[in-house]
Amino acid sequence: MNASLPSFTRALSPAGAALASSIASGGEAFDENSPRLMSLSLASGFNEVVGLLPLDYREVLRPSLRLLSELAEKHIGVRNALNKLKEHKA
Repeated sequence: MNASLPSFTRALSPAGAALASSIASGGEAFDENSPRLMSLSLASGFNEVVGLLPLDYREVLRPSLRLLSELAEKHIGVRNALNKLKEHKA
């Protein structure tokens, strides 16, 4: 592991460590041809996004990501309801 990287990178998967190393060295985290970015952009649901995580981290991160997903869905619903009310008011 590169000595210039923060100590938390020791807990990263090899892909995460490579990403952190790329960022630390001034490289781009993702470019338009990145296979990781392409896979992530094609994921259409929660389970597909979780499926892109390294196996060691999937079950550990699943509850937090589920909560984040549910909050995002609520946010979208509230925003849509607010927009409808604004249209109705106008």
